[in-house]
Amino acid sequence: MVKRGWNVVLDLSGVEAIDAAGIGALVSLQAAGVYLRLMNPPKPVRDILALTKLDSVFEIYESESTGAMSVKLEPDRSAAIFHTGASPIENCF
Repeated sequence: MVKRGWNVVLDLSGVEAIDAAGIGALVSLQAAGVYLRLMNPPKPVRDILALTKLDSVFEIYESESTGAMSVKLEPDRSAAIFHTGASPIENCF
């Protein structure tokens, strides 16, 4: 299956928790054609992704060395890598 749209690696290492709005944002991006790879989600975030069965929807990596950074570009696709910030407001996605 060929995925169309943007490749995005989202580094979640700075995210302490994820709520319904954060889950909704991830799902909306995926539905809009943004192919998300989630990197370094902490245990509480991994637990929520498993509970919602989204761990089977998104590719999840524990570190950059496990393959999240191996985004292969095709002529009609772009890639971006986003790292979460360290401020308290940005720690909840």
